[in-house]
Amino acid sequence: MWIAFLIGGTVLSCILLGHAVYRVGWFKIPEAARRVGCIDGLRGYLALTVFFHHCIIWLYVLHGKSWNAPHGNVHANAGQASVAVFFMITGVLFYPKIMRRLSDGEWIGHFISRICRLTPLMWFATAAVVLVVLYQNEFQLVSPPSAIIICLAQWLSFYSLPNLFGHAHTERIIAGVTWSLVYEWGFYILLPGLSRLMSFIRIRVRPIIALLCVFFYFEWLIYRHYIGPRYYVLFVVGMIVAEAVKFDKIAAALRSPWAALIGLTALVCEFVFCPTAFAVLPPLLLGIFFAPVVAGNSYFKLLSLPASIVLGEISYGIYLLHGIVLYVGFGILTYAPGPTIMLLLGPLAVALAMFTHRFIEIPAIDFGRRLAKKVQHHNLSSPRQTAKPALAATSPQPTPESAS
Repeated sequence: MWIAFLIGGTVLSCILLGHAVYRVGWFKIPEAARRVGCIDGLRGYLALTVFFHHCIIWLYVLHGKSWNAPHGNVHANAGQASVAVFFMITGVLFYPKIMRRLSDGEWIGHFISRICRLTPLMWFATAAVVLVVLYQNEFQLVSPPSAIIICLAQWLSFYSLPNLFGHAHTERIIAGVTWSLVYEWGFYILLPGLSRLMSFIRIRVRPIIALLCVFFYFEWLIYRHYIGPRYYVLFVVGMIVAEAVKFDKIAAALRSPWAALIGLTALVCEFVFCPTAFAVLPPLLLGIFFAPVVAGNSYFKLLSLPASIVLGEISYGIYLLHGIVLYVGFGILTYAPGPTIMLLLGPLAVALAMFTHRFIEIPAIDFGRRLAKKVQHHNLSSPRQTAKPALAATSPQPTPESAS
């Protein structure tokens, strides 16, 4: 029970920090018209939940146990369920692109934007990992230069996390979180093909019907112990939710207090009764919790707080960099840390994410947008490039940049 109090205190301190930087004007939250439901208010809490998941793992490691998912459904789902909802968020945010017939130039601009959104912070994280490893190796290069270059290239490209400079379990320095980004990139790569496929299907059947068929097919495969779609089914859940909230009556019902209560009940059931978030039942339960968020349900105004939106804006930094903070706090410092250290490390991870968001992410995002617009303009002005007309569809909402 005392762990719950520590977690609550850490979350509260992070909320207060987010509120403080918002009040002093250091962070500006996006306009409501640019936000999709209350997703921005949710993402920060998802990243913090992953932080707590890895805190528990470190406590197990310090007591002589191996680096594995912690015992107990709640502790295990703290990381897995959060990543699962991140996948759903990606499905929601990029569903409008699937439903539009973008030109080749627009797709190129999309990939440029994603590269500029995700890679600079990964490069910063890799540089921080290199410094930590060199410090622990007393700044000696144990591996040959060719091996170092190959390993660094794999880190910088999200391909894998091999050991650097002969340092065992280097991936633990960032808590191995980049595995989920590999699936994010896989989904991005599939987007143009999914768009063409959906433009073919939608003139024959309603998109919601097609998506439900894919969902139940993936669920059947998972039930039969085919693990291939166990992550991609979560993107499908996000797309189903994005399609469902287009119906006014469904969206209005999802914004009600009863929908929030049902969503919280589903979330608690998933955390308590499901040993993993990547099975048959969790996508349904997490989808029930997630749908009201997309419709604009703030879950009793928690997700509409400016501090919550600030945490959501920096969620990618919290997710990617918190492992470094934990590694230094639990693995390098010479004292014997206990659970109370999370009261310090949580705000430190948030502060680091705020710093990198302002000085790394925002400049990179702005550069990516400008470069993407130039590429699109060049393709539109080219005599061989003509924009393909959009199919008759509902106008997609502006989609903010995704954080997983």
